[in-house]
Amino acid sequence: MKPEPLEFVSIPIRLGNWTLQEAVKKANEYARRYSRSSQTYEDRYLTEAVNVIIYLCSENAEYAPGEVRPVHPQPRKTKRGIRFFPADKPKIWQVGKQTGEKLRTEFRHSGNSKNRRPHIRRAHWHGYWTGAKTAEKRNFIVKWIPPVFVRGERISGIGE
Repeated sequence: MKPEPLEFVSIPIRLGNWTLQEAVKKANEYARRYSRSSQTYEDRYLTEAVNVIIYLCSENAEYAPGEVRPVHPQPRKTKRGIRFFPADKPKIWQVGKQTGEKLRTEFRHSGNSKNRRPHIRRAHWHGYWTGAKTAEKRNFIVKWIPPVFVRGERISGIGE
């Protein structure tokens, strides 16, 4: 079976005190209410993109120096009601470039070891509650935990 080609899919996900599955359900309800199409967002799009999305939204996502972080689109009032419009053109951000270069450098220099080959403990995201314990003052912050070298030389800038 041949895999389907990747498509660009825009899924507006509202962040709040609910699960990702509930956020997708809310997005589907919103889409049904304000869209002419009966198409809903499928879980397969989310499973392919969720880690990238969370990384980009995290507090410590590594954008290229001088890059402006993405902003939320604002709804516009039209004769047909409130609508969101697509961007004029795609915006490309370089993310994770420095970490990628450091990882490639580490692997090039670590191939001649007699011991167990150095490897990377996989990067992941982690959520933290901040603020007072009352519901009004609590915030949920997502941070990206970068890859960690196991049995490799520590490279400055990764995991710091």
